[in-house]
Amino acid sequence: MDLLPTIGNRIRLFRTAKGLTQENIAEMLKMSVSWYAKVERGEIDLSISHIEQIAKIHNLSAGDLLKIAENQNTFNNTNHNVVNNVNGNYGSITVQEKNDKIESLETTLKEMKLLFESLLVRIEQVEKRK
Repeated sequence: MDLLPTIGNRIRLFRTAKGLTQENIAEMLKMSVSWYAKVERGEIDLSISHIEQIAKIHNLSAGDLLKIAENQNTFNNTNHNVVNNVNGNYGSITVQEKNDKIESLETTLKEMKLLFESLLVRIEQVEKRK
């Protein structure tokens, strides 16, 4: 599965949660707005340097930015198993697997928080326009 669109979506969530525009981020990166828009759409294969710069803007490590995207794909691909495990159907799952599932759920909760923060920023922006 291609991670670029997932990483782009995560980057967009971080940006909107902070109330920043694509123009703001592009300026901080010293890149064009069209280039940055492609990043958020998952059309750019980012270099490690760009990943580090974007992560720094959002007060994350590059590893955390990529881990978030990786965990989101893992969660989406194993949603049924995660739901069963939350309901207590652990079967022969190892302690490490339980910890991995917990970490995945924690990451998902953090992403949901970012989404809600992003929505609140958008609501405030709409209310200011009225």
